[in-house]
This record gives sequence, structure tokens and C-alpha cells, in this order.
Amino acid sequence: MRAPGEIKSLMNGAEYFGGVNCLWKIEAPPDQSIVLRFEKFELEYSYRCIYDSVKIFDGPEEDDEKRLALFCGNLTEQLQIVKSNSSSMVVHFYTDNSRHFGGFLAKVLFVKSVEAGCGGTIDLTTTQSYSFRTQKGSTYDSLEDCHWNVIADAGKNIKFTINSIDVRNATNRTARSDNKCTGDYLEVRDGGGPFAELIDRYCGNQIPRPVLSSTRSLWIRFMSDGTLEGAGITGTLEVVNALCSVAPHLNSEKKLVLTSPNYPNNYQQGTRCRWQLQSFKSSIERMRIQFLDFDMPESGTCENDFLQITDVQNRKYIDEGFGENFILNGHNQQSSYGDSSYNTPSTSYKYCGNSLPHDYYSYSTEIEVMFNGITPGHRGFKLEYSSASCDRNYTGEQGRIIHESIDDCWMTITAPPNHTISLYFNQFMIYDPEMCTKSALQASVFDGGFNGTLTATLCSTALPNPIFSTENKLSLHSWTEWPTSFEYYDITYTTTDKGRGCGGRIYNYAGSFSSPLYPNEYRNSTVCTWDISVPRSLKLVLEFTVFDIGTRNNCNPNFNNVEIYDVTKTGELDLANIYCGGDEPAPYQATSNRLVVKYISSMNNVGTGWKATFKGQDS
Repeated sequence: MRAPGEIKSLMNGAEYFGGVNCLWKIEAPPDQSIVLRFEKFELEYSYRCIYDSVKIFDGPEEDDEKRLALFCGNLTEQLQIVKSNSSSMVVHFYTDNSRHFGGFLAKVLFVKSVEAGCGGTIDLTTTQSYSFRTQKGSTYDSLEDCHWNVIADAGKNIKFTINSIDVRNATNRTARSDNKCTGDYLEVRDGGGPFAELIDRYCGNQIPRPVLSSTRSLWIRFMSDGTLEGAGITGTLEVVNALCSVAPHLNSEKKLVLTSPNYPNNYQQGTRCRWQLQSFKSSIERMRIQFLDFDMPESGTCENDFLQITDVQNRKYIDEGFGENFILNGHNQQSSYGDSSYNTPSTSYKYCGNSLPHDYYSYSTEIEVMFNGITPGHRGFKLEYSSASCDRNYTGEQGRIIHESIDDCWMTITAPPNHTISLYFNQFMIYDPEMCTKSALQASVFDGGFNGTLTATLCSTALPNPIFSTENKLSLHSWTEWPTSFEYYDITYTTTDKGRGCGGRIYNYAGSFSSPLYPNEYRNSTVCTWDISVPRSLKLVLEFTVFDIGTRNNCNPNFNNVEIYDVTKTGELDLANIYCGGDEPAPYQATSNRLVVKYISSMNNVGTGWKATFKGQDS
């Protein structure tokens, strides 16, 4: 292929053919580079892309050392752009004989080379500033795709000031309506490649405020669509001292504190920080974040001012560029409602507003925390991070307890006076063939203090029933005498002043709850209300795993039913569903990150009640 055009999968109706091995060799003129711009990508998903896949190589041959990328799965929401380092590229499309989908389509563009001013590396380690320009001429050309990687010394940040802008944004009717700048645009990312955090896209002729990186690198992309051309962008790249402190690593049980810059005073407008929180205490021990103060502007989707937490091991983005080890497997074509995802924070969570976020438990020993502060007049945040030690006191109105080790654990939950505590088990593994004797693994729950009444002794691989206290304090002790044993439990708890197990507030990325006193009958004329929410960047998914509140004969508009409400942006309740006895509720995705569940009961209640799980899911 020696001219711009397109390549696409060989189709058999709505699906691509199986058993295909296609190779495209693309050659541009010596003074140009090749851009492969995907407009459609729906292939079979696999973890390492071992079934159906698209491989892209730099150079005239298939050379694994020069592989730029390996793609599979459904990339509809993250269509890729790959640029060669030379004037040649090889694309290899392979399919097996099972599970075929909609295929792919990619535009092939020939663009200016680095030598002609289109992209390259801008090294700020030897100079304090650099004059940036999108092109050498007075106007930019059509169908350009230029990428710059800007690098400064360690411990420094990069300030990018746009001095002039004339970028023509012709409407792209095929683009999503919520995309900003769908024609020509300049894209700036906070890191070393096209998968780093997007700072913003710029088009038009209004000069934006300066951009400040949170690390020592920025990635800049300029794209033109061939419809209209303008004068482009001029700007200044400067090296500045980092505003953000360095977060110390964990080496003991000690809790460490992290705050936004200038805390407790207001943070500076335009602040961006990124911290890597690491624990060297244990290779398997989780980390825990507890928020002590939180003050940012309210925003429905946390677009401008926010704190973002990412589990490094499970993050779904990459902050570096393409290379031989780069694999992007998109996502599975199947629904993820059945995936409980209880104990694995598998995505990045954003927080904003002035309510204290939930405790965060990592899956690995490394967490990335990113802060973006645009609006003046707010303190920011203060948090503690530590190893997820199990010896501690819980005093919040709701929370989550995760433990996995062989250590003895002593924990106490204390609610306000006249409140009771509800414990809901998300996962549980304490195996003991000796009936919870001292020669095996045991977990004991005491109502009141550790000297109070023993409420339950649990040892099983089956999920225990919920526990409902009679007072405002619950104490938990788990232990084992087997040095090679391993115990694990994940518990959601909430507190209420409406009676044992009757309602409460729960805020986390996943969890569970149940009807009062489940699995026992609850004969009481009352309305129990649960206010459930997940981080704002997600949609809440609710699923009933047990639903037994009698038969249709017991159904009444005024009682013996469960009501599900969406919560509007103004805080009003919008009735979504009503479930009666005999119903089998399907999984329900809320319209936002929050919903309310009401259980209207009576003295005539029958059945064991109900159990429900919830989780946050990408919008």
C-alpha cells in the first residue's frame, strides 16, 4: 500500500470471517510518517489477545522488537491512533474459527515527519523554556496527526501556556455529541504518551488558561481533519518547580498523611498533583485510605476539580506510549452485571464535593492519587494512608472491613447512642474442619465490648447471614493457630436508629445489604430506607440475590413491597420500580451513582426477606 486510504477486516455479513491471516505492508514517501487512525474496532476479547487480534509493527517487516501495539476486544469507546517512527508500517490481522464480531476499519494517513516539524521529543532537561508551534508554515495542512513528547528533569513539572490559537473546529457528524472539538484540535495529556490522563482538548480562537503537568512529562497531539485549516497554535513550554510534596513510602504500621498543596489553606488555581503511594511492608498486604477532610466544588461528574484514586495493578489506562510490550484488550462483549467485583477496585474513582469519601482498600501495594484543582476558594483534602491493618476502631456511620492474612484481628465498631449496627458479609473464607475450636480458624462477634455477650462464632467457606446488633457497639475478633492458614473476609456495615437492621446509608464502590433480621421473618409495620451510593464517575448497579417476601396475594400498594428510587441532580426521589412477593427482580442500573431502596413492611410479613448487592459500573 503506497497511498493513503483505509484497511478493514474481511466481512461475512455483519461479522468478520474466521480463519483469516491478513497482512498489510504500508510504505509512505521517505520524508513522511504513517498514521493508522481506527474508526471502528470490535474483535473477540481475550486477556493477552491470543485469539483474534490486530498487530502493528514499525518498519517494513514483522519484527517483535519493533511491535507498536497489539489490539483485541471492543475498543469502541477508546478508538486508537498509532503513528510510525519511520516511513513504513506492517498491520497483521488474525482470527481463529470461533466467536466473530463487527470487525475493524482504519484510515491510513501519510503525514509530515518529525524533521518537517510534525511531532517529536521536546527535551526540557537542558533548557528552561521552549517556543512551541504546531507547524512551521503560516497555516497547518489538512489530515495532519502530530505527536510531541515533552520531558523535564525529575522533580520538575511543565507549564504550557498557549499564546495564540486558530484551530478550525468543523462539526464532525459521526462523532459523539458530547465530544469537545470534533474537527481540528490540540490535545494535551498529563504524562508520557497517548494513554496518559487527558487534561483537555483545544480548538477555536479563545486562548485557554495555562496547563500545569503533575509529572515531569506532557504529551501533545495536534490533529486536523481536512475540512478547514487555520494558523494553528503557538505557545511556551516552561520548566517549573513541583507544587506537590513527595509521598513517603510505608514501611511499618504507622499511618502517613497526605494533603493537597497549601492545606489547610486554599489550593492554588490550576494545581495538578500525582502521587504514588507504595507499601514495602508486605508484598501481599492491601493499602487503606481514610479521608479526614474534603472540600472541593460540587460537580455531578467531577469534571474540573477532583481527586482520583487508581489501584495501579488493576488500572485500565496506561500513561506511557506504544511499544513491544503494549497490549490493549478492550473489554468483553458480554454484560458485566454478573461480576460482583466486591474486593477488587478495578477502575479509577473520582471524588469531589464536600462530603467525606468512603474508606478505600487497594488490591495491590501501590495506589496512584491524582489531584486536579481548578476553582479557587477551596481547601482540598487531607487523608491518611496505611497498610490495611485489622486492629482498629470504626466510628463512622457506615464503612467496609476487608481482611486477608493469618494475623489475629481485634476490631470494634461504635455507633452513636440509640443506634444499632448491621453487618453484611460480601465474601468470607475461614475454613475449620474442627467446628471452630481453638485448633482451627475462628471469628467471633461480641455484642457490646469484648467482654459482652458472644453473638456468633463463624468458620466456613459459605457466606454467613447478616448480623444485627442490639446495642451501639460490636466487637470482632478473628484468629487462627495454624501458621499456614489463610483467612479472608469482606464486610459492609451500616448504622441505623430505626430498629435492628432497618435501613442505613452505604457509600462504597461495592457492597451488600439485606432486609431487617434476614433470614428471619420481620413482622413490623415500618418503612426502612437504605441510601446507597458509589463514586460519582460510576453508575450504580443493584442486584437482588434473594427475594422472598411472600406471594402476589400479599402484595399491597401501601405495604409488603420494595421500592427502588433514582435520585435526581436536585436530590429528589424518582420512583423506578416496585417489587412484590413472587417477583424476580432483574439487575437494575441507576441513572446516577446513587439510589434509594425502601422496604414497606407490615405485621403480616412472610418469607425470609431479601438480600441485595451493589457495585459501581462505568457509565
